[in-house]
Amino acid sequence: MIAGVVVVDASIVVEYLARLPRAAAARRVFDAVADGTAEAWSPDLVYCEVLSALGKLLRARTIDAPTADRACKWLAQLPITTPGMRDLVADVWALRRNITPYDGAYVALAGRLHAVLITGDERLGRSAQRIVRTITLAELGT
Repeated sequence: MIAGVVVVDASIVVEYLARLPRAAAARRVFDAVADGTAEAWSPDLVYCEVLSALGKLLRARTIDAPTADRACKWLAQLPITTPGMRDLVADVWALRRNITPYDGAYVALAGRLHAVLITGDERLGRSAQRIVRTITLAELGT
């Protein structure tokens, strides 16, 4: 069950917005936010990461232009609280040995908020579970 404060990474947002194969699992996160069971947070870099991923999917023809355009429009409307990175810099740097700065931003925010990190990235899920509680899309099911 998804409840309380959760940190969602870009992979969750991309799956949901682009309606990729694991979109049903990602939708469970946003359904919990919509019904008030959960509160979603992400560092503000989520916007650039999602746009980058959508561009890659479009260039690879995994999604079509209307899907990418719709996803970009919906991205700005998602109910996600997105604090800036400035206050996370030291925490992200401390994670540098095992986690990239991009992934570290989500882990650091989850740590600061005492929140669960929800990710579609199995590697990140394994790395982060030593630091914060994690849930992967695989655990949420399809």
